[in-house]
Order: sequence, then structure tokens, then C-alpha cells
Amino acid sequence: AACYDLDGNRKWAYLLEKPAHGWGHSASPLLVGGKLIVHIQHLMAIDPETGTVLWYKRLRESWGSPVSMQLGSLQVILTPAGDAVRLSDGEVLATGIGFLDYASPIVNGDVVYYIQSGGAAVRLAQEGDGITTDTLWRTYPRADRYYGSAVFHNGLIFANTQASVLSTIDAATGAVLSERELNLGGTAYPSLQVAGGLLFVSSDNGATAVLRPGP
Repeated sequence: AACYDLDGNRKWAYLLEKPAHGWGHSASPLLVGGKLIVHIQHLMAIDPETGTVLWYKRLRESWGSPVSMQLGSLQVILTPAGDAVRLSDGEVLATGIGFLDYASPIVNGDVVYYIQSGGAAVRLAQEGDGITTDTLWRTYPRADRYYGSAVFHNGLIFANTQASVLSTIDAATGAVLSERELNLGGTAYPSLQVAGGLLFVSSDNGATAVLRPGP
């Protein structure tokens, strides 16, 4: 991990660790609450000004990226493997919340969604310096690999399989409202995006479907 100023001068560099998994890792770093979060084998918090490691925990790594959630006064980091970690000191507050093989969780308010062929919605709440968890529903869209992360928009969740089959899921109930084969070809590695009121679904061959998001 390295930090550069806008003139290209390196401020610091730190050798994290060598991935042990044969396929390596693809988790993106996360800058939140004055800390740089990086997850290879350890989940690490680094001071972005100095490169000093503030804390680290050995937690199951994934190809998806960690995300952050604000619960009252508590800032929590959520990993794709279902761990919840307190940002301030790295304390593990919960495990087994959900699980994703390749994608990242998505957060909306106090609910985190873990969406792949078997997915779940979990409500988190602050309880003192810790949290409570409540599984709201489970869902089972098309059985396949989900490399790209799903996206939340206007009460709906959109998820795309590696073969570009797009599912629309009711975020309140987990019901699969529709499935549509987009026939993009290639493999749908990119995560879904919503911009300008439109839904963008892409494949690694450069093909992109642009849809008006709805049930």
C-alpha cells in the first residue's frame, strides 16, 4: 500500500503481506473514518497520513471488498465473509452475518444485503459498544456465480449472474420479482451501477446493457 501527493511524490509505502491463495485477492481498499482499510489475509487499518498500521485481525479473506456502515455512534466494517468489525479498534463484533464468495455486501441504512444465488438481508443495531443482528429474509435468485456486486435502488435490489441473467429482488421481502436474460456474452465480472436514473450491467467483453430500473 502506498500514498502519493497530487504532484506524484510518494509520502509512504508499506509492504502488507503476500496473498496465500493461489488466485490472489481483489478486495479494494476502503477509506473511512480517517483510516485506510485493506484486506488481504488480515483485515488492516492503516493511518492514511503516515502508513502506520493501527490494528489488524486475521479474518477470512474474499474477492469482494469490505464496506462500512454507520450505526448510531458506531462505525462498523463489514466483510464479504460476514464479519462485523469496529472501526475504532478492530474488535470483531459479530461473525456469520452472511457470506459472499465473490461480491461485496451492499448497505442501505441499518440493513446489509448479502446477495448471490443464496442471499440474505440482515438488520444491525448498536448495543453499547457492540451490535445486534436480525436476519430479515433469505432469497434464492438464479443459481450461478455472482462475480459482480449487486446494487440497491428505490427499494429494489438488482443482481447479475456470470452469464448475465439479471434478477430484480424486492428489498423489503427478498421476493424475486423478475429474471431477465441479457445475453451479453463473455463473463459478467463487473459490479452493477446506477447513474442518472439508469441501471448499467456489463460483461468483460465490453458489452453493456442500459436499463430503466424497475420491478
